[in-house]
Amino acid sequence: MILKFRERALIAAMKNAAQPMADRMAALAPVRTGQLSRSYASSKLKKVPPGILGIRVGAVSGLGVFEGDTFGKAGWRDHWAELGTVNHPGKPHVQPAIKQTIGAYRIQLRKNLAGILKNLNRI
Repeated sequence: MILKFRERALIAAMKNAAQPMADRMAALAPVRTGQLSRSYASSKLKKVPPGILGIRVGAVSGLGVFEGDTFGKAGWRDHWAELGTVNHPGKPHVQPAIKQTIGAYRIQLRKNLAGILKNLNRI
């Protein structure tokens, strides 16, 4: 049980540090309906070997993201916006957001991890 609490604390530390990256992706995303910019979040990686923890930062889509007859989250079309199609040029927003925020992510993650280590006996 203690390991589950520690795992949750580590994932929360990574998600907290990654929030500015998701916010930057949303700010740089092309705006037409706003659905894509509302789709950015971080989530825990699910298919990883035992003992590995990680998160993914990016646009969300999938089951349960519909609003009426339209998509409430539009992550399924993020690669088209980033890379473009034969009909329109791409508008890079994911890669620039990562480049602009990776340094701040690393600093914040170290701070978050230091806080976890300081309170390790409580977790």
